[in-house]
Amino acid sequence: MSDCKHDWRCSKDSFGVEGSPTWLVWNCRKCGDETTDQPEGWEDPREADADYWYDKRRDDAMTGDL
Repeated sequence: MSDCKHDWRCSKDSFGVEGSPTWLVWNCRKCGDETTDQPEGWEDPREADADYWYDKRRDDAMTGDL
């Protein structure tokens, strides 16, 4: 590993054939390192968005702000 303070981006990879297995790959946007092991401390930014929208829908339903 390099001395890079990695900025990981997660993507899905496969063999390219429909129905083939898929797996997650993490690529560093700064240095180009790649790994199939989830980097320590990595959090999926989509999870925070999903939590926000779930809470907003629930709050709007309770207050009638649909």
